[in-house]
Amino acid sequence: MTDDPPSRSDLKAAWASQPEETTLVNLEDIRKKAARFQRRKRIGNAVEYLACLVVIPVFAWYIVIFPGLMIKLGSAYGIVWVLFYMWQRHRLMAARPLPEDAAACLDFHRSELQRQHDVVRLSWRWVLAPMIPLCVLFGLGRWFDAPAVWRTPWVDRGIILLGMAVLMESLALMGLWLGSRADRLQDMIDELDGQRRAAP
Repeated sequence: MTDDPPSRSDLKAAWASQPEETTLVNLEDIRKKAARFQRRKRIGNAVEYLACLVVIPVFAWYIVIFPGLMIKLGSAYGIVWVLFYMWQRHRLMAARPLPEDAAACLDFHRSELQRQHDVVRLSWRWVLAPMIPLCVLFGLGRWFDAPAVWRTPWVDRGIILLGMAVLMESLALMGLWLGSRADRLQDMIDELDGQRRAAP
């Protein structure tokens, strides 16, 4: 047994063994992130589907109880839009199973992030835009066909206008949130690409 320092070749061998171990850790971390991302999509979709199943009977009830053509048309349109929304969400945002190979998870996770980014960036077309005629039909229905008889007309119409303004502002805020969500997904894609370039 000697106290001689390790040779240069021993040091190089020890250093060369480290990147491979780091890569394995990164791949496992990416697999966990991909699994968590898919799990969140499943939970989010389940919540949205449940909300849609609650909204559809409400619109159907509105068709029966409210007088006038506008609210009935708006309610029927609302049912069609909710069904279309459920179909689009299932078609574009359904969760997918992870590949068995840990190394394949990197490409899979990136493609899923890119898919989600593209869907969110353009979701205003089938989430926000169809809600505008829905709000307009209900507003016109309340204005012309179903005024609140227990309030004076000017108070009731002021409440209708205020409600429409709040709804439009809510749609605008939702659009800003969707844009922020798309930016966050792009940051995740860029981070994943950086990890890929750093891998040996």
